[in-house]
Amino acid sequence: MSNSEKVKEKVSGGVPVAAILFILFGIYLLIGSCVSFVTEKWPVFIPAQFDLVALFLKIISERTAAYVGGLLLLLVGILCCWIGVVALFRKYCS
Repeated sequence: MSNSEKVKEKVSGGVPVAAILFILFGIYLLIGSCVSFVTEKWPVFIPAQFDLVALFLKIISERTAAYVGGLLLLLVGILCCWIGVVALFRKYCS
């Protein structure tokens, strides 16, 4: 086994940090979605990219912005969690 193969094996043998971060960020967004649905207001702790969606919808109604933004957070949160779980399964189940 050559030196480059040993390095490649050593690097690929660790825990996939990106997958875990995707799952944690997805959970963060899912919590924001729940807060948005329960309080019918836009959560303060959500990233600024999602605030832009709420800003444009607040012209119509804050309640509408909360529900549409909450739905957006729900979908992106589920997508992030799914990507993280699939990456972990590919790493450890194949």
